[in-house]
Amino acid sequence: MPSPALDEHSKVIEVEVKAHVRRIRCTAYTRHPGCTCEDTSLIVTAPPPRLIPRSDYGVGFWVEVILSKYRYGQPSNRYLQDL
Repeated sequence: MPSPALDEHSKVIEVEVKAHVRRIRCTAYTRHPGCTCEDTSLIVTAPPPRLIPRSDYGVGFWVEVILSKYRYGQPSNRYLQDL
């Protein structure tokens, strides 16, 4: 005998998520030809924004880490597993 409770279906919502890498390209400028300054290089570029100098991770990554830790209360170990 069929049961009416078993005939019901629950909705399953699938969301496709894709990771992406954002690369920041800074414009390079050449030094003025008439400049005779000894301590400046021929090509000058602005460094990309970094929270920690010489780190591979940008500001957006650290914002995600800090928000998950302190705003959402997610333990660091669980966040590392999610990565």
